[in-house]
Amino acid sequence: MIQLIGLTYTEDIKRGVNVITRLLPFLLLPTIIISEKISNNKLKLLLKIMTLWILLVMIYLCLYQIVIEERSLNTMVHFAFDKLGISQHYVSIILVLSIMFCVHEIFLKEKIFFNVIISVSLIFFLLLFSSRSSLVILLFSLVVFFLKEFKDKSISLKLTVITSVFAIVTLGFFSSSELQKKTNILLKSTDFDIEIIKTKNSITFAKNTIEQRVMINLASLNIIKENPFFGVGTGDYLNALQAEYVKLNFIAGIKERFNAHNQYFEDYIKVGILGFLSIIILMVIIVKESYKKKSYMFYCAFAIVFMCLFESFFARHHGTVFTAFFIPLFYKFENQMTFVEN
Repeated sequence: MIQLIGLTYTEDIKRGVNVITRLLPFLLLPTIIISEKISNNKLKLLLKIMTLWILLVMIYLCLYQIVIEERSLNTMVHFAFDKLGISQHYVSIILVLSIMFCVHEIFLKEKIFFNVIISVSLIFFLLLFSSRSSLVILLFSLVVFFLKEFKDKSISLKLTVITSVFAIVTLGFFSSSELQKKTNILLKSTDFDIEIIKTKNSITFAKNTIEQRVMINLASLNIIKENPFFGVGTGDYLNALQAEYVKLNFIAGIKERFNAHNQYFEDYIKVGILGFLSIIILMVIIVKESYKKKSYMFYCAFAIVFMCLFESFFARHHGTVFTAFFIPLFYKFENQMTFVEN
């Protein structure tokens, strides 16, 4: 609804309407979910279907890539994007949620062997997608989960479990050649002087993703400084970023037409301080509401808050639908369970 304000003074009406259309699930899905009856069995069935479906899709993509295309699995992230039309960041978040569901089931002693196999398989596919942010989300979620489950146990046992989780995720990280490749590029080519970064990215198409993010954030901050109160309009944010990339002579940004890669900055650019405050308030509410339970809603909330720092998460339907579906679903279910307990 706040984005509608920015539509009143935007020049690119068509793109502004597209932005509003992508955000409509925030109005529609919660209403539908609130009107439905949710039981523990129905929620489990939904998560089982989602987990098995994403696993089948991943297996299909792997087999297609190896057998039909005769390509290495190292290019899985690009191949999956070509076939699914979905960025690896959105797929990775669904993988993380599915892994956490399997971990929950294992601790409830539900089909332990089956869920162990499924979770290990999903972690393997998560590593193939080479999403460092998703690995951080998974690591954080596992640590929170184990701290919750072992809250009455000794400190030594807690430290042992957390250390084991770190060791397993780290081992998985170094077993991924794509992640190693990205890490090597960052370690060898990252500079810490902003002027050097600006010069480097003005004369070549640099593949250092951290430096690219620095340039994108610099462009975003320049726009925010020039339009601190009202932003540039809901439909004009990409044009404003492109113009700023030209000023900075940011070659990769000009060629790839990068969005803000930060949902907080993007909303500020669109509608100014009101847009920025709206998303901050939204994130604070969902984290606060989910913190006490530290269950599915909390993992989702953290994943979305964290991912919004590095991606324009609501720039596509995939991010909007994921948020507008799972947050209300888990919120209603957890409140329902609290009511039953009381």
